[in-house]
Amino acid sequence: MPKPDNQEQLESLGLELEPSWDRVVAPENTTTAKAVKQQAAIWELLQTEVNILRHLKTIIEVS
Repeated sequence: MPKPDNQEQLESLGLELEPSWDRVVAPENTTTAKAVKQQAAIWELLQTEVNILRHLKTIIEVS
């Protein structure tokens, strides 16, 4: 069971992401096609991590 302060930290995380990384980056900041692919891959990884945190939060709440 996490300490109360850890639980509060988990709850304070919104754990909500935009559907795509390009919604949070100004269009003029997009550079090369390679950079766009890299950002898309990083965003996908970030979404996966957020989903894992959501699942862990659910497990903690159920325990």
